[in-house]
Parts: sequence; C-alpha cells; structure tokens
Amino acid sequence: MRIAVIGAGLAGLTAARELHEEGHTVVVWEKSRGPGGRTSTRRGPNGMRFDHGAPFLHDGHLPLDEVAGALRHRLNLPGGATREEIVGAPAANAPAKRLARGLDLRARQRVETILRSGAQYHLAAEDGGAMGVFDAVAVTAPAPQAADLLEHAAPWLAERARSVDYAPCWSVMAAWDEPLHLGFTATTDIPGIALAVAEDAKPGRGDGERWVLQLDEALSAEHLEAEPDDIIALALDRWHARIGRTEPAPVHAAAHRWRYARPRVPLPETCLSAGTIVAAGDWCGGHSAGAAIRSGRAAAAALAGA
Repeated sequence: MRIAVIGAGLAGLTAARELHEEGHTVVVWEKSRGPGGRTSTRRGPNGMRFDHGAPFLHDGHLPLDEVAGALRHRLNLPGGATREEIVGAPAANAPAKRLARGLDLRARQRVETILRSGAQYHLAAEDGGAMGVFDAVAVTAPAPQAADLLEHAAPWLAERARSVDYAPCWSVMAAWDEPLHLGFTATTDIPGIALAVAEDAKPGRGDGERWVLQLDEALSAEHLEAEPDDIIALALDRWHARIGRTEPAPVHAAAHRWRYARPRVPLPETCLSAGTIVAAGDWCGGHSAGAAIRSGRAAAAALAGA
C-alpha cells in the first residue's frame, strides 16, 4: 500500500518505520522543521540546545533505555537526593531521528484536509494544493488537531479524538555565560514551575549553563495567550526567588508554548481504527513516550491487517 503518516513524533515515526519495513510505500508529513514532536530540541545562539518539550522519556511498560538514541541519566536534586530518568542523547529528539532514518519525511508541510474517494484518500494543503493520493492514512497529531483532520474522512474517529482534553505547558529556555553553582541539576520545588532541569548536565549536551523551566499546568493555562516575553519574565522571577539572587542575568532566554502538552485523560484504546484510516498518539492508551510508541505499533498493525 501507499500510506500517509501525518505527524513525525514517536507514534507517527514508529508506525512509519514498521510499515516501511513491511514493504509499504510510506510518506511522513510533518508541519514542523523536523522529527520529534514533543521530544523536539530547540537551538539557540552559538549552537546551544534545549529539550524544550518532553525533558524525559517516561513510561511504565516499555524499557525505554533500550530505545535507540536513549540513555539513562541521573538527576541531582536539592538536598543531595538523586533520581534516574531516560533521556534522548545527544538530544531529546535523538530517538525520533533514529526512527526517521531512511523514511520519506516531508517536513514543513502541513496537511490541512483528508478526503476519501472510494478506497483512496486525497490529502490537501492549507492552500488547497494536492499532496497526493494514498491507500491508507495514519493520523498521529495531538487529538484536537487529529479530530479536525479526520472530520470528513472518518467522522467517528474525529468524534472520539475530540473528546480528549489537553493540559498546556509554557517552556522557558535560559542560558548563562558563567556557572551558577547551584548544587543540583533538577528541581520541582519552585511554585508555579513544574520542573527546572539543567541541559548541560545531560549526556552529549556540551558545556554551558542552560536550563529549561516548565510552568505547571495551572500557570500555563492562566497565561496561555500571554506574550513570550511576559512568560520569560514570570518564570525568571520565580527562578530568581528560588536561587536567592538575580545575578548573573541570563545571556539568552526564549519561551515556547505547547498548547497540547499532555492529554489529561487519554482514551483507553491503543489506537483508533476505521479500516484503512487510523488515529494514534500518546492520547491513545496513555500519556507518555512509551504510550506513543505502543500506539504507533498498534496503528501499523491495524493498517497492515486492513
């Protein structure tokens, strides 16, 4: 079959990889500049990088440290405690990049519409331009975006996807030109900041004091439509209060809004299927990187058996 996969996060790339290896012709469409989804990495000046989406690869089932491009990483917490997490190495998007190798990945191309004609699907861009005809489609965008894409081709799937509610998250990326000597590399004890994590401490990241500060759900929702500069000021005010000083000032700061950061109540199904069109993602069967991988596998199996 000729199969379109919409979305190059872990779910979409897992589905695409398995279908490709089974001999199908697979095209992956991604609206962003590259693979990763919420495991994306943002570049700053002088080559500095920030894991501004999912800082760790969580799961309760898959041994994610066996995923290609993932390593165990020890966090040093305030008070001398430690915690182990799985991270992409040398960047959060490393597992996604490994999965994408050899695939026909078309980045910076947004699919706007899926129309069904007989046994085939016609994809169209935002300007109405044709993007190809396919025998099957896997939609792996966040549930609200998936619902819009599925509206005409699979209304039942669209209705199920639309029932999933998401929590937002603002991420602030900050860098300093000298060490802060804080004695910890991650903390969750800042009011309004769900997680602050040092980027340079992770494997393969290189030197340079860099932190990602992720606002918690309540603060992110309260300031969902705020300007990035206001979010930076808000996060740094709380950061400065936590570390007890305002100097040195960061030499770089940026903010990114994840409108669909985390499904509050994922669907119980590992994927949604209506014959030759399926929907998958971490909103199906869980809300973690492992859930996304399992959902991608389930999507591939559903299409292969269609």
